[in-house]
Amino acid sequence: MLDIRRTEFSDFAPDIGPLLQANWTERHGGSPRYALAPNLDVYCEAEAAGHLFAVCAREDGKLIGYAIVLAFPRPHSKDELVGVLDALYVMPEHRSNGVAAKMLGATENVLREAGVKTMSAGANDPRIIRWLRMTGGYVYTETILEKVL
Repeated sequence: MLDIRRTEFSDFAPDIGPLLQANWTERHGGSPRYALAPNLDVYCEAEAAGHLFAVCAREDGKLIGYAIVLAFPRPHSKDELVGVLDALYVMPEHRSNGVAAKMLGATENVLREAGVKTMSAGANDPRIIRWLRMTGGYVYTETILEKVL
């Protein structure tokens, strides 16, 4: 049975390793520029400060997906909370049955309850961008560029 709900990061952190590795490999293709070295303490500290929201999907108790959002006051509008989707990942074998859309909806509901007014999401895959626009109702607001310093 599929169970999607808000979860304390520390409750699913012990199970996240294989999914985190799979997500990283898919997203960065093993590029040496992006070594996977998560600082789980930073996530736990952000959650303790009220800035991290996590939703996970479990199938018969097994972790099959997760979403992590960091939320904070918008720098140019101190009374508005904004969320930034840090990660949304669903195991490939569970992608065709709408788990990602259900997780995204659950994540948005959690954020609304917390007073977050806007969520932004980035992606490096055009298929994910198209999915966010078509399924999630997201709109282009800017293009993010990156440079190694």
